Amino acid sequence: MRILAFEFACGGMGGEEIDFPNSVLVEGFSMLKLIVDNLKNSGHEVITTLDSRVRVKPKINADSVIEIEPAAGDILLEKLAMIVDSGRIDYVFPIAPDPELVEIVKFFRLRGVDVIASDSGALETAADKWKTHNCLKGKVKMPKTELLGKGNFEFPVILKPKDGVACEGLFKIDDYDAFPNLKNNEDYLIQEFIDGIHASVIVCSNGENAISLSLNKQNIEFGGESHYRGGIVPFEHPLKENAFEAAKKAVESIRGLKGCVGVDLVLAEEDVFVIEINPRITTSMIALHIASGFNVAEASLNSLSCRMPDPPNFNKTIEFRHVVDAKENLWAGPIRYGNLTGSDSIGLEIKEI
Repeated sequence: MRILAFEFACGGMGGEEIDFPNSVLVEGFSMLKLIVDNLKNSGHEVITTLDSRVRVKPKINADSVIEIEPAAGDILLEKLAMIVDSGRIDYVFPIAPDPELVEIVKFFRLRGVDVIASDSGALETAADKWKTHNCLKGKVKMPKTELLGKGNFEFPVILKPKDGVACEGLFKIDDYDAFPNLKNNEDYLIQEFIDGIHASVIVCSNGENAISLSLNKQNIEFGGESHYRGGIVPFEHPLKENAFEAAKKAVESIRGLKGCVGVDLVLAEEDVFVIEINPRITTSMIALHIASGFNVAEASLNSLSCRMPDPPNFNKTIEFRHVVDAKENLWAGPIRYGNLTGSDSIGLEIKEI
């Protein structure tokens, strides 16, 4: 198969006016590297694109890397469509934040291009945390959640956008004085804060049936605005089987979710609370691959024809985190726009623990 794999941030899809933070670049490039390597290991021919401004070490292992000038999303999608039309591409494998992924998948499917992604309706549901909450309510245990301005909550609470990713725009609020100034309250949710261990489960689904693959610990730094700092894969916990069952049930409740997806959870003292579903490739899937050899890309491709993977066999435990100004021993990076020298270059460190 000839497959075009590309990633939103390091593929120039934000336009030339947007310089993504280097932490976003390294996460994006790391996921792209995972998918390219997985597809190559399965015998596929892989074409990818990189923003002409991005400088990264080591280079990516695609058969063809096309440097592309950054452009607004719709303009760049037309450029990618030209690559598909001229390159006899069998599949497109996009990696992007949830809202952008919805539009990218629609764009290519309207042109008759096969896309390695969930069904469009399922993507739209999972990309909107409010829709997801309403879809899963009564099926799995979830924190109390309302649109901002509705409902009564006791502090602390979580405040987050309906379409945020990776703790983007997420706040832990301890009192009324800590509420940030928001441009549009209607775009935000307020959620009961659940005390416990923040975790995720990687799930593979064929649109109807799902299998939980790994429980992962998330390192989240709560403050004003919160930050996702990495994690551990796999993570052993007494509630592991409960987490597996909750994640499987959550994914199967949104018909049409396909491939490898992530389910964020909180492991409380006795219960598992489902927080949200990430209908896309996530950083923890890199650690899943390194810890077990599991081929994330091939499992996602096979899910389109209803084939399900065997559970992974773990032979190590992996910790991953962002490191600033690191020069070696990185799985991906350092990466930045332009010259690689400077204290703000960043990489993804992955180590066995």
